[in-house]
Amino acid sequence: MGDILKFARRRSNRDEKILEQSSLWIAKLSRGLTSEETAQLQGWLRDQQCRDVLFKMAKIWDQMDALQGLTDVFPLPEKITSNPALNSNESKNSALAAKKSSLYNRSCVSTYALPTAVAAMVMVIVASVFFLGTHKPDITFSQTYATTKGQTSSIYLNDGSNLILNTNGRVHVRYSNQERLLQLERGELSIHVAHDASRPLSVITSQSVVQAVGTAFNVNLRDNQEVEVIVTDGVVRVKERSPSDEGRPVGRLPEAAMTVTKGEKVTLNRRKETAVKLDDADLAVALGWRQGNLIFRGETLEEALTEVSRYTHVRFEIADDDIRKKQIAGRFKIGDIQGLLSVLDKNFQIRAEWTGDNKIVLSAF
Repeated sequence: MGDILKFARRRSNRDEKILEQSSLWIAKLSRGLTSEETAQLQGWLRDQQCRDVLFKMAKIWDQMDALQGLTDVFPLPEKITSNPALNSNESKNSALAAKKSSLYNRSCVSTYALPTAVAAMVMVIVASVFFLGTHKPDITFSQTYATTKGQTSSIYLNDGSNLILNTNGRVHVRYSNQERLLQLERGELSIHVAHDASRPLSVITSQSVVQAVGTAFNVNLRDNQEVEVIVTDGVVRVKERSPSDEGRPVGRLPEAAMTVTKGEKVTLNRRKETAVKLDDADLAVALGWRQGNLIFRGETLEEALTEVSRYTHVRFEIADDDIRKKQIAGRFKIGDIQGLLSVLDKNFQIRAEWTGDNKIVLSAF
């Protein structure tokens, strides 16, 4: 266990993430990878630091003599499908088959033989990446994240950036050696971008590109495909994106591109865009969801219920037109429908009645 001391006592966030991910990969290798996991690992191994840490971790595990708990968490598969990428080299393929036979046969694998086999499998995976050319060398990370209605998720990406995905959102993250792309397919995200001068980070939709210049910002893809961008720190550059741009690298946006600075908001909708300055109260309203709050400052009941409906499967019906435009103010916890109804009853004289089909009918006293 002495080799563990070789790891630095003080590590950056990225070092911590790589160390944690290395442990997870070794555990997964011990029970066999799916085709999707193999592709992810091959991309991850293209980073020199990731590769070095994984080998060091494999060496440490090779010296450990008690790994029975590992197989409880990641059971060994009964059957492992051979890697077609190794067919181009018969001798390597035979060697790999021999390793798999000894590693994955439940009747003969011992706990003590497992670490050495894991280290050998790491070597095989690296060989398939760097010597057999099974995947395009450019992609270093590819992952899709999604949230359900009413759910928000905070995700630390492998470059150290922090992504927060709002309710009913979906984003595909794809990193290469040249750029970092987040394709927002639906919903809203907020991201604090880790600095990487060699790889700009861009959030793209079907109609727009929002590129960080050392910053934090919020992107909301509305149902009508308008894109609302709010910058909370630093500067972003924005530009329109056409269907012909699909599949092409975004590259670095020119300095002549439209810029949006800290505290500004712009709506991108193929019309002439103008950035507007937001005060602290405006920012609190727009970004309250990150703290689990919905804040209203005079919105109509109809507008407020539209926003509330983004986070719940409960349906609202306004029975009286004379309350439809009643202005609502207050701070509400996302998902706290009963608290919302209580405030409407006490402060705005709006009665709520639940029906049997998960619907609430609102009417005046």
